[in-house]
Amino acid sequence: MITQDANIKELRKLYRNSGYVSAFVRWRCFHTPYPDLEKLVPKEGRILDLGCGYGLFPNLLALTSDRRRITGIDICERKLKYASRGLNNVEFICADASLYKAADEYGCITVVHMLHHLTSYDSQAELTRLCRSNLQDKGRLLILEIDTRPLLKFLFTQLVDNVAYFGDRFYYRKSVDFKSLLEKEGFRDVSIYPAWQDNLLSHVIISGQKSD
Repeated sequence: MITQDANIKELRKLYRNSGYVSAFVRWRCFHTPYPDLEKLVPKEGRILDLGCGYGLFPNLLALTSDRRRITGIDICERKLKYASRGLNNVEFICADASLYKAADEYGCITVVHMLHHLTSYDSQAELTRLCRSNLQDKGRLLILEIDTRPLLKFLFTQLVDNVAYFGDRFYYRKSVDFKSLLEKEGFRDVSIYPAWQDNLLSHVIISGQKSD
């Protein structure tokens, strides 16, 4: 189970005594398959995490390999105040992740639970295109998202989202539609990794490599 992962325990320790953020971190670590995603990220090189929020995944990447150099991007200054936890191989930048153009290309880009919160399906395609432009040749895009299957877990996921983000509209896709999106935007070797088996929500990981 995710809650028993040693690295997740270390991540949670970083956010102790952070008020309501500590409670949020415990909840996210409980239901989000961060360890499954982390295993797919290269152990070294420059990594970009878009929409990093409180910095949970960038900090986990930093904890699990000191050969990584991670940049977390988020537009919310309030969340970024809690993101820096004193790790030397991670930095955080306040910027609009959907518009961020890197000065140097990255070996891997991760996008965690961001796409279905964008304003349209076209916006998802635009962000995927932006990710490709920010990647090195043969760089990898890793997306952790919500699948529409299994149905009961998807229905529970919708309930959670509607409670947490009341009034928002969500743009969910089937995992095969995410795969088609990446292929259309110039990614190859696109793979789907179901990540819902030991989790409450209908998580899925989509991985694609930037084609020449």
